[in-house]
Amino acid sequence: MSAGESSSDAAFSLEDWYANVAPLTETQRLSVSRISAWTSRPIEKEDAIEPNPPKDTWTIANRMESLAEDVDSMDAKLYDSRIQTVENMVGKLDELLQLVEAAQTDLGQLQDALSFVEGHARDFLAKANTMLTDQHQVDVLREEVALRLSYFSVLPQATALASMSTSNVLDEPAFLDTLKRLELALQFMNTHKNYIDAHLYQMRLAHCVVRILEMIRTQFTKQGALRTEAAIAQLQEANQTRDYSSDTGRLTLDSSLITEALFDSFRADQQKLRPYFAQIESMGPTVKIASPAAASELEKEFEECRKTLVRWRKVLSGEFLQMYLSDHSLRINNDKQYDLKTAVLDASMLAQGLAFREVFFYHKYFRISQSKNDSECNAALVDLLYAFGADFGKFIAPFLPKDAQLADLIDMTDCVRQGTKIAKADIVSAEDMAEGFDTAQYYTIAVSWSEPVLNELGSRIVSSAQSVITRDIIQFTPSHEDLMYPACLYDNREELFEEQRALVHSTKSKVLQHTKRNSVIGVGLLESLVSKDPADTSMFSRPSESVFASWYKPIRTALDLLATLHTRIPLTFLVELGMRIIQSAQDAVAHGASLLLQGKFGSEDGGVGAVDGYLFELRHLFVLRELYYSVEIAYRGTKDGDHHRNIPYDTRPSSSPGQAFGVRMPDVSLVLDTIHSVWGSTRLLSRSEPQSSSSTQGSKETNQATPSVMHSTYTQLQARIEETKEKVIGLAASTFALPLQIFVAQTEKENVQTIAPTKALAAWSTFQQGLEVNSVNLQEKLPMYISDEATIQEVVDGTVAKIIATFNVYKANVLEGVSRCNPSEVPKELSSLVPSSDLHELLKRRLLPASDLMRNTS
Repeated sequence: MSAGESSSDAAFSLEDWYANVAPLTETQRLSVSRISAWTSRPIEKEDAIEPNPPKDTWTIANRMESLAEDVDSMDAKLYDSRIQTVENMVGKLDELLQLVEAAQTDLGQLQDALSFVEGHARDFLAKANTMLTDQHQVDVLREEVALRLSYFSVLPQATALASMSTSNVLDEPAFLDTLKRLELALQFMNTHKNYIDAHLYQMRLAHCVVRILEMIRTQFTKQGALRTEAAIAQLQEANQTRDYSSDTGRLTLDSSLITEALFDSFRADQQKLRPYFAQIESMGPTVKIASPAAASELEKEFEECRKTLVRWRKVLSGEFLQMYLSDHSLRINNDKQYDLKTAVLDASMLAQGLAFREVFFYHKYFRISQSKNDSECNAALVDLLYAFGADFGKFIAPFLPKDAQLADLIDMTDCVRQGTKIAKADIVSAEDMAEGFDTAQYYTIAVSWSEPVLNELGSRIVSSAQSVITRDIIQFTPSHEDLMYPACLYDNREELFEEQRALVHSTKSKVLQHTKRNSVIGVGLLESLVSKDPADTSMFSRPSESVFASWYKPIRTALDLLATLHTRIPLTFLVELGMRIIQSAQDAVAHGASLLLQGKFGSEDGGVGAVDGYLFELRHLFVLRELYYSVEIAYRGTKDGDHHRNIPYDTRPSSSPGQAFGVRMPDVSLVLDTIHSVWGSTRLLSRSEPQSSSSTQGSKETNQATPSVMHSTYTQLQARIEETKEKVIGLAASTFALPLQIFVAQTEKENVQTIAPTKALAAWSTFQQGLEVNSVNLQEKLPMYISDEATIQEVVDGTVAKIIATFNVYKANVLEGVSRCNPSEVPKELSSLVPSSDLHELLKRRLLPASDLMRNTS
């Protein structure tokens, strides 16, 4: 690259200098331009520089010598010319050097000026940033001040809107925006109470909201009344013009005319009013903080709006429902093929569909609360649904006479409940579903229309059940077939043992897997709840057919009656009736046991004995105690607050525990908890507290609220079980130890010193013979009546203990008496009576059931 090209590339234009370095005056620009032009011009040359100049001394000397020879040989004129040219160039170089020195001086001055400018520019930039920050703060402050001023300035605007005529106030585009600004202003005043007159502004803003709601209510009432009047006329016209002779002429919710009259004609008003109601409803808590008095007025206005809407719906939808039910009544009376159950089912389905749509209709005006603590919010809606239930009750009343049978009342209840199972997708329109409404919650509320009907039916069911209890349990007169014990147990003992064995293994797989217990509790009623498929399990379910058939008839009646009642009456009624059923069945069992004890009933082959009566009673007392546990589980498994209501619905899935759509399914955790507590007691005759910490706490809290009738029933039942157990033990011990007891009684009357060895030996021989005969009888009967090994063990232990006590007295008297007799006169058997421990083991081997039978239950 040549020197000219290098200078050209390094040229710095004036525009670049002016733009990037500093502004110049005109004189400075000219000076810079001259310097730039001079430094940028190409250097002219006459002789090219040798490409490779000499580098060493000898070469340079040769070069210089060559140049000297050239000069010597050069023409004088040419030499002078060149000398002159060189002198001229040197002169020009001197001038240029002066210019360069002047330029350096100017550049130094420019550099100083540039430093000065840069220093001041940095100061200016810092001040500019400070001013920009201050300006931003001022802007923020201005906005905050403007916002706060808007909170105060909204009051005159809202007051002006509230003073307008109500005919067109809702058409004002700024009306809804003003409401939102009122809410913001109230929220601000509630959180910034340190402003002067903030409390006064709170009151004025809150009362302004109330005034606006009054205006909305006025227009809502006026428009709604007109809409309702027109809809009633449209509904009556549709009813008068329909064809009564055809199925298509019947009133249904699927009819476009009915749907238009009941719901669609109100859609425009709903879309217009709903935003205002929703906005003011959301302002309720804010208004309450600002002014409790204004909040109370606001709630009264809302309540009036809700009641007004419900009043219209009672007239309109109630008119439609009455038309439908009247049509149904005529059809039932005129069409013999249209039975009552089908009619009630159809009517229930329509009432459910109407109620569900009414819930959606209500929500398009007002909020529906999901909180139990805010039940007043839904009170008007529930009142409307209860009105539907009252009309439905009037519809079915003529078809149920006062002396209706329990089965008819049950069928009617089931039909009403079945009708409430109508699918939600069949009721809700696609448009409503798209709005994202909580269909499960609304379905739960809609079903409450049936509560008055079911409560009335439940009351009549309770009354009818009282008659059944009196007739079939309290006044039950047994036949010989009803008390064919123990034959009815002997005939099916293998089947009973097999079913109980399978049941205990199924139960042990779910609770107390490591327990040493090997037999079922009582007759396995509780275990039957957890041994089946959970989806098919329900409270008061029957055990196996062989076990169920082995029960006394009043006990079977008690179980079937509770199974029938527990899903169809309020829980408080179920508890009262359940306790009465258990108490009545307990008396019936005691009566049956007394008949067996008297020998008037029982097996025709003479197999019945005195102990059969007590074992019969003990067996059925265990069943009644498990029935009590089932009632307790139903009571404990119901949510708080549902005990006094007949609620036929629940939003939980059908597989969940508790009350699910009218079927109180057993809470498996409570069932297992109960079985755990009974099994954990190691014997059936008593019940221990559950061991699970969480379950125990819940049980204790629930037991505190258990009705007193349940506590007294359980106390009486448990006392009767203990009393009967002692009677079994006492009777069995007396049967075996009677010869020894007679001998002891005689020796107490006579002098022990004069005892006759022959009498003592006769008593001992008779005891041994009786043990051989009677032990087989008791050994077979115990597992027939009592299926629990631990309980059998307890009965045998008690019996053996009483026998040993009698034997010890007998032995002491004999040893004292024979000690004073001639040894030759004393029989060998008396001189070496068996030790008590050996007799104890012998009695247990003889009295405990046969090992083969007991193993079948393991």
